[in-house]
Amino acid sequence: MLLALVRQESFFDASAASPAGALGLTQVIPATGRQIAAELGDSDFRDTALLKPGVSLRYGAHYLKSQLDAFGGSVAAALAAYNGGPGNAGRWQEAAGDDDDLLLETIDYPETRTYVQVVLENYALYRYAYGITNRPALP
Repeated sequence: MLLALVRQESFFDASAASPAGALGLTQVIPATGRQIAAELGDSDFRDTALLKPGVSLRYGAHYLKSQLDAFGGSVAAALAAYNGGPGNAGRWQEAAGDDDDLLLETIDYPETRTYVQVVLENYALYRYAYGITNRPALP
């Protein structure tokens, strides 16, 4: 899943920087990076560390895992939170219940809806390409 997320976030460009200030492969916002650093006990963290592939992948994976935990393992809700914020994702999940297909339709930010759809599609394709599943189960 992280591979699909990185493809969408930065297209594998470790030096990627968004207009919103997100940095690196996983496009973590520096404020979120500082929060993750505190959770991981990384007292030497500097915002520019997010441009290092190892740091970006570790922090992005940690944040994605925290969203998966917060949203009961719902991949769609976790991805919506990663892109559109946990507060918004909580609102969308509350409206959709346990139905991830309905969750996609509930997302009222076009960018986030497209983001979730594309990451899920790429995740299915990567699973197929690496032999994790027999065929892609596209959303």
